[in-house]
Amino acid sequence: MTATRDSRTKNAKDARELERPSAGRRTYLRRRPRIIRTAPANKARALPPDAGLISGTAAPATIDAPIPSKHRTSVFRIHLILSYYYRRFEGKRSREDRSIEKMTAKVDVSTGTGCYKHIMLFFLLVLLSWGAPPGQLPPSQKLSAADARDFTQELNRVRRLLATANDKGSVEFQIARTYAAGGQYREAMDWLKKVMDANLGFDPSRDKLFDPLQHASEFQALLDQVRIQTPPRSHSRPAAVIQESDVFPENLAYDAESKMMFLGSTFKHEIVRCSEQRRTCEQFVTAHKSDPGYVLGLKIHQPSRTLWATSNTDAGASLHQYALASGELLGTYAISGAHLFNDLAISSSGEVFVTDTKEGAVYRIATEDKRLERVLPDHAFTAANGIALSANEKTLYVGNFGDGITAVDLTSRSATPVLHPANVCLGYIDGLYAIEGSLIAIQNGPMVPRIVRFDLSADGRAIVDMRILERRNPAFDGITTGTITGSKFLYVANPQLDKIVNGKIASGASLAPLRVLSIELGQK
Repeated sequence: MTATRDSRTKNAKDARELERPSAGRRTYLRRRPRIIRTAPANKARALPPDAGLISGTAAPATIDAPIPSKHRTSVFRIHLILSYYYRRFEGKRSREDRSIEKMTAKVDVSTGTGCYKHIMLFFLLVLLSWGAPPGQLPPSQKLSAADARDFTQELNRVRRLLATANDKGSVEFQIARTYAAGGQYREAMDWLKKVMDANLGFDPSRDKLFDPLQHASEFQALLDQVRIQTPPRSHSRPAAVIQESDVFPENLAYDAESKMMFLGSTFKHEIVRCSEQRRTCEQFVTAHKSDPGYVLGLKIHQPSRTLWATSNTDAGASLHQYALASGELLGTYAISGAHLFNDLAISSSGEVFVTDTKEGAVYRIATEDKRLERVLPDHAFTAANGIALSANEKTLYVGNFGDGITAVDLTSRSATPVLHPANVCLGYIDGLYAIEGSLIAIQNGPMVPRIVRFDLSADGRAIVDMRILERRNPAFDGITTGTITGSKFLYVANPQLDKIVNGKIASGASLAPLRVLSIELGQK
């Protein structure tokens, strides 16, 4: 990575969107054919409840027919009126003009005269025609021989994942995306229906690959189904408001002793320290001239009073250790090449674990030798993202962004997928945290963003229950990660990461103060 903001934005999006099969943010399109166009799934917004639901019927096939009253609110009516006024301008007249004039005779435009009257009438009819009904699915695209070969190869690869995938719902959604990316819209819709019927929490309107389907009545019906399946849930309470709106944090750390919050700025390449009481922020660590990487993961190790942060550049990835009181750099642990250090977990003894999203791996820094080494070198994690240590520190949980959670036994050095009921989706976990008997997760990407609690079996190898803690909070604007302090879960509700475009704050973007919310976790 270079020191430019453009490269920081590009890689920050990789961290959040990497291999999203959202600038998020994973591996199902790891080998993308030319026709497979990935897009941040967290960019598209859900439509309002009444979007595209104005009633109406399709326009007739010919413009020579009189205008039945049932077509008076269709887009076809605009076409007729435009044609009518064009002919009037040209001094011509056709037989359907009598129908148009008869249709408009009942409209009260007595206050207008001459040309003004016709202008008023035209715009009135445009307004009446605004709510065009949803249409049919767009026709499937005809692919070139080369594109058809690449599309088939990618589709077969993804379909083969179903046999072994831990989270089959995520793979089925990816199959729908693959069909949409290849312009095969009928098949994309059929797979989307299958995923929506499973009620796993997906929202296809958040994925730009499905934009060509937006005006299809079938797709609108799916969005109605999503809104019914995912009602709002709220357990959050305000914790703090940070006036600095241009931080764009990917992660949050909290020091209960000093009551300070630490935020890594993906925009400014720095770490800021914010007072919970004064609600003001100051620079804690400035951008390093020799290593101007952007910050993703942040974790505090209380026994040593240090802050650990990940840093990523085009040249590689690194971990930095800072003194919590002064911000002094105590150590740097770097690796070169195609790596992206994402999130962190630290044991009570100071052993550090970090996910490498690009490599699909987990690295550790042992307490004794202080060097980076890969955990389970022969095991590949699917776009490793969130990471958490169990309360007894014997199990490491790793979020595979597109394929559930893997449990790593740190004693036997073995990895197994965390089992879960068929109606529970473990995909697209960004932040992952462990408390006694449960995992707390933030899910985003193509899912309706939510904070969820997964209750574990006695051996910690299976999900036995799921509770939605927060969903469809109006304050949400790109939730990614948080932190647990005591019995509370703290998170930034509105990181606003999608407002950075090409290394700059998007023109006309309205930035809001950062809102930190808390959820009381209590007992299981």
